[in-house]
Amino acid sequence: MSDTSEIAELLCQSAEDFISAHGDLNTQRQNLGQAWPIDRKLWSSMADLGWLGLALTERLGGSQMHVNVAAPLCEVLGRHLFDQPFIAAALLPAMVLNAAQNKQAQSLADGLLSGATHLCLAWQEAVECSELEVPKTRVENGRLIGRKMFVAGLEDDSVMLVYAAHAGQTAVFALAANTEGVSIKRFATAHGSYSQVEFSDVPLDDAAPLLSGALATRAVRRAISFGRVAVSAQLAGIARSCLEQTIEYVNQRVQFGRPIGSFQSVKHRCVDMAIQLEMADVAWRNAADQMSVGCDDDFNGDFNDGVYQASQYAAKARCSDVARQVCKEAVQLHGAMGFTEECNVGLHFRAAMQYASWLGTPVFMRRQFISAGGS
Repeated sequence: MSDTSEIAELLCQSAEDFISAHGDLNTQRQNLGQAWPIDRKLWSSMADLGWLGLALTERLGGSQMHVNVAAPLCEVLGRHLFDQPFIAAALLPAMVLNAAQNKQAQSLADGLLSGATHLCLAWQEAVECSELEVPKTRVENGRLIGRKMFVAGLEDDSVMLVYAAHAGQTAVFALAANTEGVSIKRFATAHGSYSQVEFSDVPLDDAAPLLSGALATRAVRRAISFGRVAVSAQLAGIARSCLEQTIEYVNQRVQFGRPIGSFQSVKHRCVDMAIQLEMADVAWRNAADQMSVGCDDDFNGDFNDGVYQASQYAAKARCSDVARQVCKEAVQLHGAMGFTEECNVGLHFRAAMQYASWLGTPVFMRRQFISAGGS
């Protein structure tokens, strides 16, 4: 077993133990339809476990683990339907901070590591925009103007890493969410919320950006790529848990004096789901390996290689589709009970719908796959 795979296995084992002790799906049921916040106590425990610094470089005090270590952890989080925004509020911000070499980056990294500072990445500006583009959000005379959409993991006291135009180039600014002129509108999701953020002539106390120019663009693009692979693994985990619950149910549910799992049609549907899941696992693991190979020890690989780009698009598209299809089949095989809020597969279906669209829909990912030369 390689050092990387051994670390990933140990990390996943510790995650299984941690979530078994702290996970609670009943809380998710109670919060359905609400934009609930991060569980501060749970987040602090995640910091103690070292999860929040997993993707941070050693220079910033982190563990400097590549996505082929982080993604297996996300698969476990998906299987247990863990509802804290680990990818949005830990992995994505870490990948941006890794590119910066200044006191501000170190201060933010220290806050992330301890769990005291909640970070999130604000980059998307339109519903149909799932790839990084030249931002319309801009800084003029030391003031931020514009809008960001689908900001995940945003708390009232978060620090946003805002991708914006500044002095004729792109830049990333660290901005407190409670700054005057920042308006936040939250929308409930299966897990927490997404936020639309308006910047109305927001004063920047420190006009110097965290990152600027090509370095800023590359850092944000790298973070999005890292996040796509991680959420692909999470989606695969959601689907696997749903299938396991369904197999258990159909082997217990009796009709006509027999478990419905013994019916040929039900067996075929379960086998089809299992095959799709195996393909999803191969897709996200391949993307994780491709990304890790194309990245040096300080996470400075630009990840523009066509093979890697195609693999991340393929993973996100396949895992999104598989998660939605498996969860849909699971709901149907559970019968009328599958549509109730009391049934766990319904919670999985909601989560699959949320993460399937985040960081790029399957349709958009397939278009990008073709553009990247995938076949």
